[in-house]
Amino acid sequence: MKLNYEALNPRDKAVYDALAEHLFAMDSDVTIPGIDIAGNSWTPDDLVHEAVEAIRRDHPGFFNIPKWRCIYSPSSGTLQIHFLYPLTMKQRDSANAIIEAYADWFIQQNAHLSDYDFALAVFHWLTRNVTYIPLPRPGENGLIDEIENAELHNSVYGVFMHNESRCFGYAAAFSLLMQKRQIPASIVMAQLIGSRHVWCLCQIDGVWCHVDPCWADRRDRYSGEDVDMAAYVFFGMTEEEAVKDLRVDTQLSPRDMPFVPMYHNWPKADLQTNTYYVRKGLLFQEQTYAQILDAIRNALTVEPDDEKDIRISIRFRTREALESFREQHLRGLTSTVRQINARRDHPIRFSSGRINSRFLTCDLFFVPIDA
Repeated sequence: MKLNYEALNPRDKAVYDALAEHLFAMDSDVTIPGIDIAGNSWTPDDLVHEAVEAIRRDHPGFFNIPKWRCIYSPSSGTLQIHFLYPLTMKQRDSANAIIEAYADWFIQQNAHLSDYDFALAVFHWLTRNVTYIPLPRPGENGLIDEIENAELHNSVYGVFMHNESRCFGYAAAFSLLMQKRQIPASIVMAQLIGSRHVWCLCQIDGVWCHVDPCWADRRDRYSGEDVDMAAYVFFGMTEEEAVKDLRVDTQLSPRDMPFVPMYHNWPKADLQTNTYYVRKGLLFQEQTYAQILDAIRNALTVEPDDEKDIRISIRFRTREALESFREQHLRGLTSTVRQINARRDHPIRFSSGRINSRFLTCDLFFVPIDA
């Protein structure tokens, strides 16, 4: 699935095609004839940069991202590029073997899961095991800038070899594992309010949806504390939800980002059937407290691990419904949890609830009763 390639114009496809085979072969010198950039505000370096990024988005397992310098001859339309790769071919192949072995092991370990639950398992693994490398704060030395070959870490290499990355690495690892499971998936990019961002577009049970494991990993980038628990908002999103919840800049046109497929090029993700809260029966609007309690009870009885703290995330369609639950019923969970304990091998108690007013979610925390 080459979503990014299919959105390109003929000239840009020619650059993509010419570069891809050489990048995978780790060729150092590439010459591309017949490239016309007359009347274009882009420089030759811009053209190469965006082509490399598009190739990365279509090939999530490609991680040996080179630096380069290029010379363009307007008279002949020839673009000459010299690439310098961060890893030798031996190092690349060694790392790739480790990544492939882990990916195969992960797929085998989760072979019994449905496609939906497999995608959720990948989502959980990324958000719980990978550390986000922060951008520098003003006046500080940024961690990612202190890492040699930072783009190498912002890829599946960073995720699988070092358990750290940024948005591209999260998206690439998710897409790689999904593709190996034969689930259609692609990395997509958009301009958010303030910066570019990448995440995943995948087709689960025949329905397209958006998944962003990076934004779901909302731990504080410096303290490590979990400051925003609304992680499941970013699993199974519709296009409308992705644009709204990720704060995509919808004022841009394809001319502004010519190497990036815009919304009209994406497969339509307009059904909520893969949205986590819909799929799990945890999205509420006018339901009574008894109905909400039934959903929470069902979620707790199928919880696979009774030895650890448990979190159930529920979401409301309106702010009024969320506030009603907060004001009238949240504290009541302390007493009603006894009904849930009757159906569990290990009793629990309600610990706390955390409201996220932006995403209209409430995360409920339960702990073993002897904790």
